[in-house]
Amino acid sequence: MKRRLSALILAFFTVAVSAGELPKKLFGIELLKSFNVPEDQPEKPTFPAEFVSAETSLGAGQSIYFKPRKDYKDYPYKEYPQEKNPQFPTTSFRMYVHPVLTTMPLTPDTWIEEWRVVIIEYSTISDECDKKCEEKNYYKAITLCGVFAADLGIEPEILEYDRSGQFRWSYACSFVRGDIKFEISSFFQFFSVTLGLTSDAFDKADDAITRERQKAYAKENSPYN
Repeated sequence: MKRRLSALILAFFTVAVSAGELPKKLFGIELLKSFNVPEDQPEKPTFPAEFVSAETSLGAGQSIYFKPRKDYKDYPYKEYPQEKNPQFPTTSFRMYVHPVLTTMPLTPDTWIEEWRVVIIEYSTISDECDKKCEEKNYYKAITLCGVFAADLGIEPEILEYDRSGQFRWSYACSFVRGDIKFEISSFFQFFSVTLGLTSDAFDKADDAITRERQKAYAKENSPYN
């Protein structure tokens, strides 16, 4: 059992983590690190993983689905084909990235080459997840929360639903240090592990980028003159 728990820890912490600190990397990807997306080869970004697909969201950034350079036995790589674009599936490994704003005007047509990782996530979902599957995810989340609490030397915030209700197999814990949060969650057929900015820090960064884009768009399309 001890060997099993050690394997779970090593699968996440790809660099040494001191007691009382959160990991800086998950699955080979470093949080808050910038990378480039060449305009002539957008399918070959410079982050240390295999690019699979990208998806624009409602926020200021976008989701990038990737395949790690190494296999993680307890966190298998999975692809989820999309009905509209089956050649560009989403995957169990995702990062959310924000554009890095420079002093150059950010017009609507500007190619953004530099991006910054603000969320790294592993998640799985099963459309046919039964009670046994939900129970497995639940106990996996509890186990990992205990493992990482002991390894990090940080007490997590626990979210456990009413054990008598429909959410009885849902469980989540989060470790927070400053603007960074490390979270493990089980919710019905979903299981996820996430390292990223806290909600407040993320919203602040997202809003700042959105405002800059709006200013640039207004400058390019000003009706005031």
